[in-house]
Amino acid sequence: MAVKPRNTLSAVEIDALHQRLAERLERIGIHTQPEVAVRILDLSADPNAQPRDYAAAIRNDPGLSARLLKLSNSALFAQRKPVTTVDRACVVLGLERLKSIALGFHLSRAACRGTARELTRSVWGRSVFRGCLAAELARIHAPGYVAEAFVIGLMLDAGVPLMPKLVGEAYERLYDGFRAPRMLLRAECEVFEFTHVDVMAALQRLWRLPEVLARPIQLHHDRPRSTMRTEPVHALHRIAYVVAGPELCVSEDLRMLQGAEQDANLHAEAAQLLELRDSQIEEAVRRASAEYAATIDLFGEIAKSIGDAEDIFECIQMRLVRAVDAQVEDSIRREHDMRRRFKFGDQCVEVSRAEDGFVACLFDSEGNPLVTHRFRKDSEDERTVLAALGVEACGCDDVRRLGEFITQAA
Repeated sequence: MAVKPRNTLSAVEIDALHQRLAERLERIGIHTQPEVAVRILDLSADPNAQPRDYAAAIRNDPGLSARLLKLSNSALFAQRKPVTTVDRACVVLGLERLKSIALGFHLSRAACRGTARELTRSVWGRSVFRGCLAAELARIHAPGYVAEAFVIGLMLDAGVPLMPKLVGEAYERLYDGFRAPRMLLRAECEVFEFTHVDVMAALQRLWRLPEVLARPIQLHHDRPRSTMRTEPVHALHRIAYVVAGPELCVSEDLRMLQGAEQDANLHAEAAQLLELRDSQIEEAVRRASAEYAATIDLFGEIAKSIGDAEDIFECIQMRLVRAVDAQVEDSIRREHDMRRRFKFGDQCVEVSRAEDGFVACLFDSEGNPLVTHRFRKDSEDERTVLAALGVEACGCDDVRRLGEFITQAA
């Protein structure tokens, strides 16, 4: 039986698809939530939980314990005396970072079972940065949910490394052709029965993630409809959407800046959906870069670093500067596309796009407005517009250009 592409499935078919995917993931070795992750989620839901409670859970994992000790002794925390116990490391790191790292470490490690190594390391390297950036944006936009934002950012693309295992080598070829996240998703929808987002939705079923994590992850490519809703799940959805868009594919030569359009989207979305100023976006990127440089070693077995803090910040900042320039140019271009002036002897006619049609205004030789005329494209052409303004249509090129503008701008 032929497989139906994802973009042709009904809501009922999608729900059944997620159940089948969950069963397949269990068969390839991705089981229910890791035991330590369960305990950390329980602690996260307890407002009275203390660092010592997390330390007691983390001690059960020697690998994570060693990584936390290394992080707490890094230059980021500048401790005068070496940190030698998990309890002390938990205090130094703080509850937000502790929850972020401990939960993210266990979920990412569980999601990596049976995946292609090179693709996995590439994807998770960027995912760790997305987590750091999401956390820093949450510090401004959703205080109190910094740890949740990190886990959401980290897990957005967790389904990507699992796709080759589920659909075969054809996926890696598709991935190589569509690195930009939303372009990749569209391509998956057209080619395969399910997408990497569906795979993550199935993982959420297996892990029984709480809605505050599960919903933003599952909807991270769906633009939020409102910026007014302040509930944590909606604020985190907005953050997930913002950090999910850029490609964040920093090449070996970090000065080879690609994807300026994607970065323009990051800047615009952060400004519009999160209501952040340029200076706030810049500071979030700076802090995320520093956090990434300190944190990436924790995920070293699954993730390939995209660079050190200064290089990452410089690269992304340069791209954001380009993005701002691109937005200004685009704004000027749109303004030009929506408004145009045409010369007829000593007089000038300016035509601009209006909500219900067009507005034409006649100016004299000194630039003073004389006559205004509103019209719709389906009821008038360039010659009737000029007649309404009292301008004689003389067959010059500007008459033709006026007609072309009205046709194109309609």
